[in-house]
Amino acid sequence: MFVLFLLALALPLRAQNEILRWRPAAALATARSNACAVRMADGRVLVTGGTGNDGPTNSAELFHAAPEEKFEAVAPMLAPRTGHACVLLGDGRVLVAGGESSGAPAAEVYDPTIQEWIGVASTLPANRGAGLSATLLPDGRVLLVGGALAGIEAYDPDTGELQVLTVRLTAPRQRHTATLLADGRVLLAGGMVDGKSVGIAEIFDAATSTLTATASLAGERSSHTATLLSDTRVLIAGGSAGSEERAE
Repeated sequence: MFVLFLLALALPLRAQNEILRWRPAAALATARSNACAVRMADGRVLVTGGTGNDGPTNSAELFHAAPEEKFEAVAPMLAPRTGHACVLLGDGRVLVAGGESSGAPAAEVYDPTIQEWIGVASTLPANRGAGLSATLLPDGRVLLVGGALAGIEAYDPDTGELQVLTVRLTAPRQRHTATLLADGRVLLAGGMVDGKSVGIAEIFDAATSTLTATASLAGERSSHTATLLSDTRVLIAGGSAGSEERAE
């Protein structure tokens, strides 16, 4: 089930406080966990994959907020995926990558104009698996980091190809965060290495294709959140490995 948070910004503050609430939304056509959802350019929300009653699913559906709230099934992905990443491209298409899957291409792209999925191959020897990050860079490419692989890739929507970058992680890393900074660099923080949460922090510079170590987190974290603040700092909160109640 999806829930919606109602916020009426046009109303006076007192009226806003009275109307703020959660309520059930339309039901998904397919029950799922570990799915990935992204808001598309036209305001609809594309929900993909996840784990259903019979394991990983390749189903996909679109949420319509108006004129009637509903989920509409769309073409299924080329293969089941769960724990994958998804990101809206600058041209309105959606890139889905990684995830626990069987026989899936490294990534695939959903084109809403033709309502079809297009597979994207990788030259890396294996699928990234779950726990990766996908970050839209200022130049329109998408940075893929982590999962079961140490190699770093960039998806180029102009060529439709994944490019393996020369820079690599020191070890495969999952459940980290990747935050696009105000200057266009990407902060990679925390995650899991060899099954243990870590406090590693690095900065990827797309202009030079380099990865530079920066100050470590105050504590080890994985499955946490990272939010860019208006003053350009990054707020890290939650996660596992003993840092659940701390933010930094």
